[in-house]
Amino acid sequence: MTNFTLDKNGTLIYAKNNGVLSKWVSTPKATSNYNFTTKDFDFNTPAQRKRIYKVYMSYVIANTGFMSLQYAKDGEPSFTSVGNLPASGGEPQSFSLSIPNAYSIRFKVVNVDEQSAPGHFEINDISVVYRLKSVN
Repeated sequence: MTNFTLDKNGTLIYAKNNGVLSKWVSTPKATSNYNFTTKDFDFNTPAQRKRIYKVYMSYVIANTGFMSLQYAKDGEPSFTSVGNLPASGGEPQSFSLSIPNAYSIRFKVVNVDEQSAPGHFEINDISVVYRLKSVN
C-alpha cells in the first residue's frame, strides 16, 4: 500500500486499486502462514569463520500461542529449529543460542504446526555475541 494521507479528521487513509478510499486499521490480526526471515548476517567479514557465543532475541507475543525460531548458517537453504518461543503475555522475553562455526547466520520465525499465529508478535532486538576465528 502506498500514497497514505490524512483526511480532515486526522485519520490515515489510502486508495485501493479500484479507487476506493480505505481507513488504515492498525489492529493486529492472527494469520495462519506467518513467516519472517532476516537477511544473512556476516558481520562485515564474509570470508572469515566466527564462533557465535550467544544470540539474544528479545520478543513479545501478547496473546496465547507459540512461534518457532529457526536459523540457517552460511547461506544454507534449509533451517535448523532452535525451539518454540512461548507467549510472553505482552512482556519482553529473551531466547539465546550458541553456534560454534559459521561464516554467516540468518533467522526465521514461523508459526507452529501451521496453526494460527498470534495476533501480536514483535521482535524488539536481536543481539549477537561472536568472535572471529583465526584464518589458517
